[in-house]
Order: sequence, then structure tokens, then C-alpha cells
Amino acid sequence: MAQTVLIIEDNYVMLKIWQTELERAGYKVLTSNNSRLGMAKAKEKKPDIILVDSVLPDLDGFDVCKRLKSDPKTSEIPLIIMSNFDNADDHRNAINIGACDYLIKYHTMPERLIEMINYYTSPEKEDGPPPRMPSGKLMDMEQRKGDLLAKAGLISPQHLKEALKKVGLTGITLPQALMAIEAVTGTLKDQVLEFFYAADYVDLSQYLLDKDAVNLVTADFARHFSVIPMRFDEEKLIVAMSDPMDVEIEEDLRTRLKRPIKMVYAPEADIQKAIAIYYGSSLPMEEVMAEIERDRAEGKLDQEEDIMVGTTPVSKLIDTVMTQAIAMKSSDIHFEPRTEGMLVRFRIDGVLHDMQVIPKEAVAPVVSRIKIISNLDITERRRPQDGRIEMKIGEKKIDFRVSTTPVALGEKIVLRILDKSVALYGISELGLRSVEEKKFLRMLRQPDGMILVTGPTGSGKTTTLYAALNYLKSSETNIISLEDPVEFTIDGINQIPINPKVDLTFATALRSVLRQDPDIIMIGEIRDQETAELGIQAALTGHLVLGTLHTRNAPGAISRLVDMGVPPYLLASTLIGVIAQRLVRKVCDNCAEIYRVSPDADIPEDLLELKTMDLSRGTGCDFCRQMGYHGRIGVFEFMEISNRIKKLIVTGADTMELTEAARSEGMLTLREDATRLVKEGITTWEEMVTVI
Repeated sequence: MAQTVLIIEDNYVMLKIWQTELERAGYKVLTSNNSRLGMAKAKEKKPDIILVDSVLPDLDGFDVCKRLKSDPKTSEIPLIIMSNFDNADDHRNAINIGACDYLIKYHTMPERLIEMINYYTSPEKEDGPPPRMPSGKLMDMEQRKGDLLAKAGLISPQHLKEALKKVGLTGITLPQALMAIEAVTGTLKDQVLEFFYAADYVDLSQYLLDKDAVNLVTADFARHFSVIPMRFDEEKLIVAMSDPMDVEIEEDLRTRLKRPIKMVYAPEADIQKAIAIYYGSSLPMEEVMAEIERDRAEGKLDQEEDIMVGTTPVSKLIDTVMTQAIAMKSSDIHFEPRTEGMLVRFRIDGVLHDMQVIPKEAVAPVVSRIKIISNLDITERRRPQDGRIEMKIGEKKIDFRVSTTPVALGEKIVLRILDKSVALYGISELGLRSVEEKKFLRMLRQPDGMILVTGPTGSGKTTTLYAALNYLKSSETNIISLEDPVEFTIDGINQIPINPKVDLTFATALRSVLRQDPDIIMIGEIRDQETAELGIQAALTGHLVLGTLHTRNAPGAISRLVDMGVPPYLLASTLIGVIAQRLVRKVCDNCAEIYRVSPDADIPEDLLELKTMDLSRGTGCDFCRQMGYHGRIGVFEFMEISNRIKKLIVTGADTMELTEAARSEGMLTLREDATRLVKEGITTWEEMVTVI
């Protein structure tokens, strides 16, 4: 029987590589990126050995070790604490609290890890640590790590080949070459750098920084050296910096503050953004509202000249609202007129939250100021208008797409936040099961055909398509996308903005694109028969076509295209696969607790088995702003077009028949995939039934 290994690690790259290599070696691997859920999994599953990271967002690896070793259910399970640094005190502490070893994770190759697991789970093991691997067995570390990334599907083999070629030509390091060719993007990029450089990576947007810690360093010092204190860990101060290998800055901070320092890695852009937020580039909301009250009392709120140049408290209010929305990772800001004033709401993780009521006397100046900075006509109040705002946070520019529309009580304004730095995900970051990820990569490696992504507005279709395009792009391919609108620009991809006002529709643009010698075409939305037929023809003539449809599930896409007038035999010969998706909120890692559903709970019949299981929910904390949820994850339904399904399409099978055929071949429906996430403690059943 295969041995079970539980890995508790918040770095996705490290987790994915070890999971891949251990599964290849025949182990059953359980994973958790959260310490509390990881401990619950250890008690429930009783793994043969546990690997736990020393630095986690909530409890660290030492706390996890102490708790598991003090629990009779888990006290006998061998546990290894993993760290980035070979710290003698931490090593000694790990052994003293019951860990069997202390592992320097980024210098430990998979074969060495397997040796350690075999040693500590063997009943015949001797006292003391396992023998060390001779240095002669180690390959060039950078190239070896690149091979591991490719094996785990975190980068494509083609990207690795390109990067190694660039290393040979320019002499730069492999991680620098991978970044230069954009083999990885988004948060995955930073975790890959952590993997290469052996420094703990932190996503600053996932932490609420301790203001007492932040105030230990001046804003000028923080900006100049690109550092920001995060929190206290007993006597140590945790400091994020863009170059954790710079020992001079670390020593300077230690001397200035007269306390031990622990440096962690964060991208410079993220640090500068955090500096702008925490060092007061915007005023606290209470202070701004107090200024507005003073100006209202003095009759100064609507002075047009001050509104135009942006010197009023109203201007400060708008800057503060926008900065606060970015800090809270909102996707939209709503300004809604009410009888008592104007309600400000943020959409966070797909849900709107009331934030602030602006006094009635300040509403007109607020609307005028937003129109001015959006280049809109401030005198036009009867018709909708669209505009754009660009805001600088640190060194990063954030775009806001602005929409105004007249309503009964005035004008409603919505600002869509477009943060280009967080738009691109790697395929490995989409939240797919390993089997689905392999299916997706298999689809994308086809030389021609059509892949469709379906779901309602706001279900993450664009994110999935961008991840696919980012995986496919290379110096050898010509990729053209048709989008309405182009929200995020991607280097290496020719993006065409659809503009019906000048007769540039998806259909007319697609005709032009086919004369541009494309290899891969992305159609932002297949809305009509003409676009669908042109997409099918492109797929038939040797192009890989990616597109989106608005359908409830994956099999429904076939019925929709047939209803549009696409002949079933053409669909059967061109369609590679269909992916349906939704987004559900994730349980907050910081306040997650294990619980049982009440016997009296009104739970759907197909979920009754959940009443007998330990589930997870968030209790609410400062980190998730008392919501119990933080972030979202995709729920997917993957339907590959097999020969059997092709025959069903040609014979005119309905959606139910297609669904049953796909399920018999291993497809999980959206409902089944969401249930899996509930069972794994990633989301709640209440969230699931709300979305699906």
C-alpha cells in the first residue's frame, strides 16, 4: 500500500513540484496551504509523514509541530519542518519540540526528500538523521530546478528551452531568462523566484500589516530601499524587501531598530504599492469626512475652481475611496444616489459591501470630480457616459473604467478596477485538479481545432483564456485576439479591440484576422451565427481557435452552436473541448474552523452526505474583514470531445445525452467539482448553492 505524505506549504510552486515528484515515485500526497486545515487533515487522514513549512500566514511550522505532537491522534507521526535558511537555533528548536528533522527546502532535491521520507517512515531506521547525499550526485542546481518546473507543468518545455538558449547567449541566470521571456507571470512568477533564490515569498496583498511595525521605518527609507516592515514574530521583526540577499540593508535595519530582523521576499511593485497605502498617500476616511463636514458648514463644498484643480476634501475623498478599494482587492466601486446622500459600495470576491455614505451636499461635487478626472462632460446628466481614469500607486499604474448612467435620484457611477499586474495567471494557478490541468494542456497542444470556455459574466472566462494564451505564446507563433474591450494588454499577443461604432464587429475583425497569417486566434465572445461559422472555418483551415460562450454548462455549448446554425458535422470535426466554469469564494485561511453541519440545516438533497463530514468555514477576522471568505477559486467542468461524443454530436444528441456520455468518461459536473471543494474545506456549501 502506498505511503501517504501530507505537505503543509503556502508556496504553490514548491507544493506542486514536490507533489508531482512524490506521486511519480508512488506516494499518495495530501496538501494544504493553511496550517489549521492542514492539522485537521493530519488528524483525519493519519498520514505516514508530515512536511510543514516554517513560515505560514497564520500559525508557523513550529506551532503546528507543537500542536500535532501534543495531540494523541498525531503525536507519533514523523514530522519534518521545512525552511529557507539553515538557522542553527531554528534547527535545534525543531528537534526539541519533536520534529524528526529540519530541511532546507530549496536546496533539497526530490530524490533527497524521498530518501528522508523512506528513512523516517521505515520501522528499521537507526537513531539520528539519515546520511547526507554525496555532493557528486547533484546536477547544476539552476538547470535541475528548471527541469522540475517543467515536469510539474509550471512552465512549458518550450519556454524552458527558450530560457536555456537565452542563458547561453547572454550569460544571465535561468530565473532571469524565464522572467525575460515571460514564461511565468502573476503571483506564480514571484513564487518561482522564491524557489530559485531560497527566500520566503510573501504576497503583501494577502496580509494586513501591523501599523506599529510599519511605523518603525520612515516612509523615505522604505521607498528608497524598497522595504516595508510587516509584523512582529515574538522578538523578530518580519520585513519584506525586493532583494532579500542584500545583507547591508538587513544589517542597517538591525542596527537602527536594535532588534533581530527576518527578511522575506516581495516584488518591488507590491512593496511600493503597500508603502503608498500604509504610509498615507491617502487620508483616513474619517479625516476626509471631517473635512467635508467643515466645508459643508462653511458653504465651500461646491466651489467649481477647487473641484477642477482637485484641492477640495471631495477630491481627497475620491482618492481615498479608490486607494482603499485597491487595498481591499475590490473589482468595482459603486457610487449610488440615495435619499440621504450617496452610498459607496465595493465589490469584493464577487459580493457588494456597503462602505460609506457621502452627505447629500457633497454628492454633486463628487460626481463632477469623477467626471473631470474621467474626461467626461460634467454638464451631461441625461445620458450614460463612459470614461477612464489612470491612478498611480507607488510605481504601479492602475486603470479604472468609468461608467455613468442616470437613475431616479441622480447619476449612478461605477468604476471597474483594472490592475494589470494581477490579471495574468499561469494555468497552474487556475485551481484545476491535476487531471483537469493535464486535459487542458493536452487540448492546448493540439495544432488546430476549437476550444470553448463557457459561463456567465464574471465567471473568470477571460482569466482562463489569458492563462491559455500566456502558455501558448512564443517567438514562433502569431497570436491574435479579438476582445470587447481589451482590458489587459499582453506582450507578444496582437489584441484587437472590437468597436461596433465603426463596424468593427467580431465577424468583420475575424475576416481580417484570417488574412494576417495567424497561428492562434482568440474570439472574446461568439455572439452570432456569422462569428460562429467563421470561427469553425478558421479551426478547419489549420488554426487553433479559443472562444467564449454564455451557457450554463459545457455540453450546453454544443446545443447553443447548433441552435445558431452551425452544422453538427462541422462541430464534431473541429471541437477539441469545452470548459464551463464559475467562481466561488474561498474560506479565509486565517479564521478557518472545522465544524459539522447542523442536523436541522436546510441542505439540498444531493449534499446530505455533507452532514456526516467535518467541513470548514470562516468565523470572520480582521484579515477577511469579518466576511469569513478571502479570495475566489474556479469551479470547472471539462468536456473533452472523444470519438463517442463526436458521434453523438453528429446524430443530434441533446444536452442530457452529451452530459451522461461525458460523465461516463470522467467529467465532473460543476456541481460535483464544487462539492469536492466543500469536502476539501476550500469553500462552504452555502457559497456553493448560491453560485451553482
